[in-house]
Order: sequence, then C-alpha cells, then structure tokens
Amino acid sequence: MKLVEEKNPDTQRVLEIINEGLSKRAVITIMASCRVYYDGRAVSRLELGDRIILIKSDGSFIIHQDRNLEPVNWQPPKTKVTVDTYQGMVKIRGVRRSPSESLEVEILQTHLVSYFIGEDVESLELAGYEANMGDLIFKDPEVIEKGFRPTSREYHTSQGFIDILGKDNQGNITILELKSRKAGVNA
Repeated sequence: MKLVEEKNPDTQRVLEIINEGLSKRAVITIMASCRVYYDGRAVSRLELGDRIILIKSDGSFIIHQDRNLEPVNWQPPKTKVTVDTYQGMVKIRGVRRSPSESLEVEILQTHLVSYFIGEDVESLELAGYEANMGDLIFKDPEVIEKGFRPTSREYHTSQGFIDILGKDNQGNITILELKSRKAGVNA
C-alpha cells in the first residue's frame, strides 16, 4: 500500500504505523498533542501543544507548530529515528552522532498518523534568477538588443560590481544590472 492513515488511533496502533513506515522508508506524518525535547549544541524544551511531526525517508525529523514556515525543531537527513512507548505515551527519538544531539517527542494524544510511500526522483529546475539570466544573455546576447555584445560578468568597479558589461550595436559601453524581481531605486 502506498498510503496508510488512521484518525485518533490508540497508542499501540500509532506505534505499529510508525514502525511500519520506518521499515518501508516512507514519509510519516503525525498530528498530535506532544512535548518536544532537544539536547545537543543547546538544550530546549517545548511544552504540550498540537504539532505536526514529519519523518522523511531520508531520516529528516521535523516538528512544526501551526504557524511560521520554519520548523520549531528538526534533525537533518540520516538521523536515526526510533519509536517506543513509555508510561502510556508514544515516544519518538531522533539521534545523531556528529554532532552528538537528540530530538525526542512525547505524544500524549494522536489525532492522525499516516505514512506515504512516494516515488520522486526529479530535481527542481529553477529559472528566473540572476545567474540564469546572465547565462541566457551570454548565450543569446540579442535578447537584450540586436548587435549587443557582452564583454564581462561581475565586472568590479570602485562603486561595486556590474552584473554584465558589454557594448551595444554602435559600440557604446552598456551596463546591465540583473534583477529577478522588480527593481527599486537603489538597484
């Protein structure tokens, strides 16, 4: 099965689904009331609250609150994640050796637990950034104007760097400042 999910499962079922997901290298998602403890380069404690817990197939272990883009706690890929029960709670632990650190989640109530076995081998193709625009201009200078000839990139001046220095079709020096977004006065 590619997807297994259960709403409001008991502790034993949460343990089963997480262990099954870990053994299949699936992406595991848990929505739960939990406490979070971190010990490593610093020490942190997050008291009881409803959170989203992600365990990815690469070992990433991530805890999100209901706000902000960034996770409140996380461990990077290759973290060793284990799950067990303790005093009626599900306890998920992610451990790294270098640097030595651990992230522990005590789940008091699980609202949803699931795992998903996905297939995604694609890499993100990103376009529209200054480097991409510079590459395009050097490959096809006439996107600027007919007869334009770029002569250098990141040309250093006493005022800073010029993204692209070139000459127009009449031989005039031309300066291009590349922006991936709308430029303001300070550009």
